[in-house]
Amino acid sequence: MNKKINFLMIAAAAALWGMIGLYSSFLSDRGYTNMQIIFLRSALTTVFMGIFLLIKDRKLFKIDIKDVWIFVGMGFLSFCMFNFFYFNAIKLNNSLSMACILMYTAPIFVMILSAVLFKEKITLQKNISLFLTIIGCVLVSGGNVSMTPLGLLAGLATGFGYSLYSIFGTYAVKKYSTYTSTFYAFLFSTIGSLFMCNPIDAVRITAESGVNTALFLSFAVINTALPYMLYTKGLEKIEASKAIIICCVEPVVATVLGVLVLKQSVGFISALGMLFVFAAIAILNIKFEHKTVQKRGYELSE
Repeated sequence: MNKKINFLMIAAAAALWGMIGLYSSFLSDRGYTNMQIIFLRSALTTVFMGIFLLIKDRKLFKIDIKDVWIFVGMGFLSFCMFNFFYFNAIKLNNSLSMACILMYTAPIFVMILSAVLFKEKITLQKNISLFLTIIGCVLVSGGNVSMTPLGLLAGLATGFGYSLYSIFGTYAVKKYSTYTSTFYAFLFSTIGSLFMCNPIDAVRITAESGVNTALFLSFAVINTALPYMLYTKGLEKIEASKAIIICCVEPVVATVLGVLVLKQSVGFISALGMLFVFAAIAILNIKFEHKTVQKRGYELSE
């Protein structure tokens, strides 16, 4: 498969993740807590993926017990914990924008971890893209930089947790299909989130709120299962350190949806931030040709 297709898969995943604000806003208004929303998101996705595997190929359920740590990392350590720290970062800093800014320290963690674990090169191209991405996310999020010490730690934990999906996902795609990886990631996310919320109360709210099945199905498929499958598939040919930078298109999509659906306004600073993010992604995908010439019996790269 051409790398451009993998790139588009990751970009599409980020765009679909950018819709989470619409779902979360709707469910919060119905009385769900943040962690109950995470539990529902995980549980519904697990059920959907389980049915999908039963129909497609039951052999896809098979994993080696010694590889369980990979899916615990993807589901619990990444998805569950990053959401837990994200909501706490919002509360401790009393700022959604600050939590978003700190969450997008994830590319820094991925770049460092990928260099150590996968021997990925830290190039000038990646550094420039990373710099533009961070500046862009700060601007898109509103540029609010006030924080408390505990809020800073929670925010950095959010970024680290967010980065872990790319790291564990890189291990997963070396041995398992995208479908298997996504199913087990959310199975362990569901198990973990059970201890972080009141699932019985979530079921009660579901019964009383009148939220229809179509919304829950789209929440599980469009906002979770599909983007995570696309992102995991993209990791097969795109380096983790590049993939996480591409994902930073997510706050741009969220901002655009806020304008179109929630009638929010976007100022010059946020618009400038979007341009920074797109510039970062464009630079990341420029191919630099390395020509080799022969001169006096030596190979010179230029």
